[in-house]
Amino acid sequence: MQKKYEIDKWGVYFLGINLCIFKTFAAMPQFFAESSGSAQALSFTLCTLLFLVIFYVFTKSCSRFSFKKLYPLFIIYIIASTSYALLEFTRFISYFSFPTAPKIFIILLFLGGCAFAVTKGMESIIRGHIIIVPIMVLLLVILYAVNIKNADTTNFFPVFGKGTGSFLKSLSYIWIYFDAFLLFGIKEFFVGENFGASGRKAVLTGSILNILTLLFLNLTASYPFSASIRFPFYQLLRSGGTILRPDTIYVLFLTLCGMLYVSFGLFLTTNLLGRVLKTKVSRPYTFSVSLIVLYLALLIGGIK
Repeated sequence: MQKKYEIDKWGVYFLGINLCIFKTFAAMPQFFAESSGSAQALSFTLCTLLFLVIFYVFTKSCSRFSFKKLYPLFIIYIIASTSYALLEFTRFISYFSFPTAPKIFIILLFLGGCAFAVTKGMESIIRGHIIIVPIMVLLLVILYAVNIKNADTTNFFPVFGKGTGSFLKSLSYIWIYFDAFLLFGIKEFFVGENFGASGRKAVLTGSILNILTLLFLNLTASYPFSASIRFPFYQLLRSGGTILRPDTIYVLFLTLCGMLYVSFGLFLTTNLLGRVLKTKVSRPYTFSVSLIVLYLALLIGGIK
């Protein structure tokens, strides 16, 4: 029979943070810089607050709703999201660590490590989050602190960037937070009294880290230069100065967070497939799902 995994509030908390912060350290900030200009941090904050309201209402009302009918939709979304995450982390690793190595080699190596983690079960993935994510959060706080000295408040002007219309249009990018709903894929494994409260705290913490990231990016990189930055993480590292050396520590832990992110996506997909197809075990789907995710990532990114 399928093994019964158990996840406590700390597992939910750090998993939720990791699900929230990934896209902010990938290419997503470019969207806000392109649409809102100098108002990128302000528009992103408004977008985040709107999502927090939606997530709060959802967690308060979802206890009476069964998600079983939505499993196929969840599977499609998770595969797409995991493929994008695999592609972005491959680009990240290639950019920072292996600029001359073939990307196909990097993506296969990265995906292989994630698939191996899935074979070890949900406990190992959640345990990895509990160990790695707190260290990553601490490193991010240090990163923000050392960037204060480089802040230039004139980068906030004009306040509404390219205009009110473009400012409000950026609210359509609220979908960057949709991965937070994947927390409910592990609700049945939760051991505790209030799953919703743990999820809300996780999303709130991740949202604060995201807002700080965009805020300091806005303060240290003026528009239109900020719209050309694919990895704001690198910009903040560079702006921080020598105190952040060696930056390989930051790259290492963000890469580990990426592996945990993709591993969770693979595990949740295989688990939901097992439920939809009504099989006793779900791990045999790991290889098939990994190939699908790999194909989509290669297709989206044009990697050869």
